[in-house]
Amino acid sequence: MTKLKFLQEALKQKGLTIKAAKADEEAEDYSFVVEDNEGNIEVLHFYLAGPFLTPMVEVYFYHSFKRRKRNQLRKRPEEFLETFDHYMLYHISNRVMEEKEWLVEGGEK
Repeated sequence: MTKLKFLQEALKQKGLTIKAAKADEEAEDYSFVVEDNEGNIEVLHFYLAGPFLTPMVEVYFYHSFKRRKRNQLRKRPEEFLETFDHYMLYHISNRVMEEKEWLVEGGEK
């Protein structure tokens, strides 16, 4: 199973609907726009960090974005992800944790 498929399955098991996905499988860098059963939208960024290439996840909450980006996130999530790498350069995520911690605990909240 590829890492992308693994993450997609993990998101589904957590009850999250994938609205958009962007993957660079060579760099093991994955971004997802997800929505939970209550309509809450978040952006999840999975990547490898540090000298030991530790799998990490960053969580960006919907309300941490400015209005224009929130509208794009809700209405055109694929387009949102195309510029998300640039956004990450200048903004801090709402939450960062190791991927294994995210998988065990409930994830995004």
